[in-house]
Amino acid sequence: MSTDYDIIVIGLGVMGAAALAEVAARGVRVLGLERFDIPHALGSSHGGTRVIRKAYYEDPRYVPLLHASWDGWQDLSAEVGEALLIPTGGLHFGPRESPELRAVLAAAEAHGLAHQVLDAAQIHRRFETFHPAPDDWGVLEADAGVLFAERAVMALVEVARRRGAEVRAREEVLDLELGGERVIVTTDRARYTAAKVVLALGPWWPRWAARLEPGPAATVPMTVTRQVQCWFATRDPAAFRPDRFPIFLRYGLGARATSDRLPEDGDDDMVYGLPEAAFPGLKVALHAVATGQVETDAPRVERVSDPDQVDRRLRPEDEARVRRWVSRFLPLADGPLLGARVCMYTSSPDGHFALGPHPADPRLIALSGFSGHGFKLAPAVGAIAADYAIDGTSPRTIDLFHWDAPR
Repeated sequence: MSTDYDIIVIGLGVMGAAALAEVAARGVRVLGLERFDIPHALGSSHGGTRVIRKAYYEDPRYVPLLHASWDGWQDLSAEVGEALLIPTGGLHFGPRESPELRAVLAAAEAHGLAHQVLDAAQIHRRFETFHPAPDDWGVLEADAGVLFAERAVMALVEVARRRGAEVRAREEVLDLELGGERVIVTTDRARYTAAKVVLALGPWWPRWAARLEPGPAATVPMTVTRQVQCWFATRDPAAFRPDRFPIFLRYGLGARATSDRLPEDGDDDMVYGLPEAAFPGLKVALHAVATGQVETDAPRVERVSDPDQVDRRLRPEDEARVRRWVSRFLPLADGPLLGARVCMYTSSPDGHFALGPHPADPRLIALSGFSGHGFKLAPAVGAIAADYAIDGTSPRTIDLFHWDAPR
């Protein structure tokens, strides 16, 4: 068994798996290590389905990477002979005061994305299942859809192995030694060496960051939060299938809600959903990110100090809050609960990714801070990670992602 590699990828959730597949495609000796199963439901890359969208409120500079990722998922689908992406269109809607919704429209206009602007009545006529608030408006984008989460991770690892990557699951990394010419990776089974190591640790990143960055010189602080996804039975299942129902996001006012405005149930929450696809029922979840901009929103998010101890039980309030939203805006989906999953977000202070050579040692290519919106961008992130690991630089990245970017 070989123990020396050009590159080792640690963590094979969607980002690590994408990096592994891309590195393997470039013909170098690469090993992928995963502490759990491939795939698994303990981190941030599970839940049956994930959203892909291009009209990006987070920042329009993501849009070229979203084009590349859309193509990357289609290419991967062709390579494994299975559709990993189903186009459905995407409905963004919410109150007129929502800055995120205005940012969706600005991104669509800036990049020439196919879209329509709809008022509340038009939204309901187009999709009778939605009952927007009377003064809501929306943006319907063409290039949006559903990604199959676990199957996508499996496909990336499958393709990486076809390309020559070695993969080992249920092998936990215990230590990284950086003092010598090569990085030494010690696991609970073996000891490996490599010229570069890609760290794709998901919610376990803060634990390792504390070891790599002792003292006050730590770079980007990451916050891990508990998130809950729910699936509800619908009264008309055919109306909620991908051929008739879009992925959606409703942008509430969140921490910006004021005391002189009394929101109805769910009106101040940001909520996303996907049509019935991988699992039975309509998938609906709150999207609450712990970033520096929404610290006043703290009651909406539960911080996780130890990802190995996150509460994976469904609490009554987890379901109740989502159900209040569903009963108001999608009443035909207010049926019995069919399932729930707990996952975690790892968020940077500004909600943007931290991606590239780590200040502690440039031989470590660290991928973190995906802040609940990264899954869809895994093909682009994998390519950027491979660029850094092999060439030391990447022409594909953007300045938002640098570990030393102002945040």
